[in-house]
This record gives sequence, structure tokens and C-alpha cells, in this order.
Amino acid sequence: MLKHFNFFPFFLILLVFSCKPERAEYSKTWVALGTVCRVRILTYEPKKNAEAVLEKTHEALLRLDSIFNANTDKISAENNNLKGLTSTEESELERLNKAAGNSPIEVSPELYELLQISLMMAELTDGAFNPAIGPLVKIWNIGFENEAVPSPSDIKKVLPLLDYKNIILSDGNKVFLKKEGMRLDLGGIAKGYAADKIAKILFNYGIKDFLIDLGGNILASGKNPSGKTWKVALRNPIIGKNNSAAGIDLQDASLVTSGNYERFIKKDGIIYHHIFDSKTGYPVQNDLNAVSIMSESSALADALSTSCYVLGEEKARTLLQSLITEDFPLIGNPGRPAYFLFYKDNSISVFGKDSASVEVLDSDFFIKK
Repeated sequence: MLKHFNFFPFFLILLVFSCKPERAEYSKTWVALGTVCRVRILTYEPKKNAEAVLEKTHEALLRLDSIFNANTDKISAENNNLKGLTSTEESELERLNKAAGNSPIEVSPELYELLQISLMMAELTDGAFNPAIGPLVKIWNIGFENEAVPSPSDIKKVLPLLDYKNIILSDGNKVFLKKEGMRLDLGGIAKGYAADKIAKILFNYGIKDFLIDLGGNILASGKNPSGKTWKVALRNPIIGKNNSAAGIDLQDASLVTSGNYERFIKKDGIIYHHIFDSKTGYPVQNDLNAVSIMSESSALADALSTSCYVLGEEKARTLLQSLITEDFPLIGNPGRPAYFLFYKDNSISVFGKDSASVEVLDSDFFIKK
């Protein structure tokens, strides 16, 4: 006697699995925050929904650019060789700079929050990270058509304006720059702060796999299109080289690099880069070409990459030790950052997170033991 089998449940299971949507990648590239920004997302959502999320990130970037842009003053607008990378409309930061020495003004929640974080980082690094460095940046103006090596007397004039302790925050999101002529420049942290905000937007929309690249400020979450950890290449820090020096696996963390090769001017055979020591008024001189920081907080990585370049290896190591159990207001506890120091002898020093590792891609470089 033949038995009758009911195949309906089996075919139903096949149908359910065959209808499961595939994960797809969507990306957009825009100009904001003085650089080229790209956001890549991986999602099972339809294309229309994915593009709507990307548009939300674009709107957020434009808003933050309208707040933090330090180059909307008249001089910058008239002497700008970064055409298309800076806004011509006056930013909120510029309006605050114009009020220096006069009276407190109320600012947006974003600017107030970033100034709170910036002042915390300034205290933590003993001024190596300095949000009040604007006047010094302007007299050098590296990256603009009227860039020049200022005279010692001009540098001496602006040094008294660089004291971050003259930035006064008060209730009601009010900020007062105590001395006339003070200028805030948040270029050393604004892109990191923006990356954290973009990541939060993506998480809020249920997107867990993405890569944010804000002009080299990288934040990676989840897996890449191949289902593996994101791989990030670090550019050769030697001036004139454009190849990758090293590769780093990056997951659920941000990687930010500061180096002397990014922007500079050359005069009388001397190279002057854009990372300044606000105590001397001149570019930092040490045995480093670049510093890369890996952290769960992109704002923290951004500020630390600049300040650790200023501090040099010994003081940077001391700072790292102090961050092991640090709980940062407005940031939380992102854990111990990893540091990657690139020296002028082409050696690379790695310390911090035990899981951090570097793959050397250029045979001219080697890991320092």
C-alpha cells in the first residue's frame, strides 16, 4: 500500500527562505566639514529606505558644517584654494569668534557640547589639544592662498590669545571668549564628533554594518560586504608618497590619523606643517611623522591623534595609561585606545589595546620592538 506524503510544509519552508531579502551596499559621497565625506551602509532594507537614511546623514553633516566651519571669515573666503570644500555662509562658530571680548552669546546644543568635550580634552592633555588655537592657525593660514611663515613678532602677538582657560561656558548654552581677538578652531575634533553623530543616526535606523569616512577620519561598525572585519589602510606618512604604509582591521571603532605630511608649506628649504604647539607658536618638532588613534569614540580619537603628536611618545604613553579607566563626560568610557606611532626612521610603534595589530604593507616600514 502506497503512503501519501504531505510536502506542503517543506515547500512552504523553501518559499520562506527563498523570499529572504539579500543584504546590499549603498553609499553616498558629499563635501562637508572642509573635506570629502563618504558613508557606506549595508542593509536588508529596500533601496528607497536606504537612500532616505543616507540623506538623513547628509542633512546632519551639512548642519554640523554650518556650526563648526572655522573658515567662513572674510579673509578665508577671499584667500581660499580649497574651492568647494568650505562654505561661504557665515558659520555659528564664526559668529561666536566675532563676539570675542564683548559678551557671552547663546550657541546651539551641538556647539556647546563640543566645546565641553574640547575643554575636557585640553585639560587632560595640558593644552596639547587646544580649541583656542584659531589666531595662530590664521596667521600661518596653511592650506590657503595667502599661507606664509609669520614673523616672530606676529607669533608673539597672538600667543596671549591662545589660552583655552579664557573660554567660559555657563548655563543656558552660553559661551564667552574673554579676550578680544580670540578665535576658536575645532578642526582637531569636529570631524570625529560628526562621525559619532552619523553613527548614532545609522544605529537609530537599525543599520549595524557601515563605514564612515570623513576625510580620513574613519568609523567602522559591524562587517564589510564580504562578511569580514573592515580593513583600513594607513597612508604612507612620508611627504610625496601616496601609497599605503600599513593596514589595520577595524570593527566597532574609529581610527583617526594626524601627521606632518597632510598640510604644509616650504620656505628656505624648511618644511612647516599644520600641527602647532600653542606654547611656542610654531609647528611641533619631534621624531614623529604621524600618530593614529583607535577608539570606540571618534571624537576622542580625533582629539588624541593631534594632542599625542604634539606630546611625543613618552608623554603620549603616560596619557594612555591615565585613560585606561577614564570615564569621559559626554563620551562615556570608550575603553583603552590603541596608539600607532609612525617615526621618521620608518619604524612603527604599537601600544594600547591587546587586540590592535598592524599589517605592514610597505617594505620600507617595520614594527618597532
